[in-house]
Amino acid sequence: ARTLSELIALLKQRQHTPPLPQTEAKTVDHSSVFSVTAAHLGLIANTQVRNAGSWAGNLGIFNRHQDFPSDAVLALTLAQASLTVADLTTGVLSALSMDQFLQLPSEAFLGAHSAGQAGGLMIVAVTVQESPPVPARPTAGGRSLVTESFKICVREHNAHAQVNAGFSFVLETP
Repeated sequence: ARTLSELIALLKQRQHTPPLPQTEAKTVDHSSVFSVTAAHLGLIANTQVRNAGSWAGNLGIFNRHQDFPSDAVLALTLAQASLTVADLTTGVLSALSMDQFLQLPSEAFLGAHSAGQAGGLMIVAVTVQESPPVPARPTAGGRSLVTESFKICVREHNAHAQVNAGFSFVLETP
């Protein structure tokens, strides 16, 4: 299983803009879904938890406990990610959108069955596609993509969000 830190590193490698200088470490390229997703995943817990915990485990916790304020669910839904799941009974791989994943009952997943029963679904991969290229800054008669996520907490680190939100929209200029 890939850790949250590994997923963040992969997303940062794929963003279409050059890495930001160290002095602008908290600046995010809001036109890159990779950059925004990596930045929001970086708000999960602390470095030790991100190094040990997997993104799929985070989704699994949310699937079982829908009151869990999962930053990974928000970030991957905002990114319009798709999940690859394996049916352990048939061996068939299927692709699910995040919306489809959110509709599945927890009983559908591995570990939700009674002891001795095999079967269930297991998340095996996530795919995040870069949005179609849209300039970061609008030009006359042009378009620009703006993607942003928010996590409002009582303190900056090691706190569950009071409010999680994500927005993605295209601005058109006359």
